[in-house]
Amino acid sequence: MSGDDVKYDNYTLYGIHDKAERALLAGYCYSIVMSSIVGDTLILVGSCAYSAIKLHRILVVFIQHLAAADLLYSLFVILPGAISLSANGSVFGGVACYFIYFVNDSFSGLWKLTRVCSCCCKVPPRQVSTQRFTLL
Repeated sequence: MSGDDVKYDNYTLYGIHDKAERALLAGYCYSIVMSSIVGDTLILVGSCAYSAIKLHRILVVFIQHLAAADLLYSLFVILPGAISLSANGSVFGGVACYFIYFVNDSFSGLWKLTRVCSCCCKVPPRQVSTQRFTLL
């Protein structure tokens, strides 16, 4: 039996035999993608364009890398999975499956390494102002 004889089937991939359960899982994946797009875009725009995150520069860069990796992961891994769940079959073809596998390994590893680096890096403390404020 060659690789071309194997039929892609979401029933065997996810173990879902009910259409309602498949629709529920697809809806959950779509909600993850939408929240990821909105949240990660706000983080990237706020930290890059408006300097809204007032932390040490190294931590801001780690947060930006986490947001970018999460955004790319959700667009190139979770969204195609949700689309194939909705269609109950492979929509993107064989080349896209290899690409999704590559992106899955790359960005999930990048996310994990960035998370470890952000937890383990030593950031110098910020200078605390000694100026006292008085209430009017």
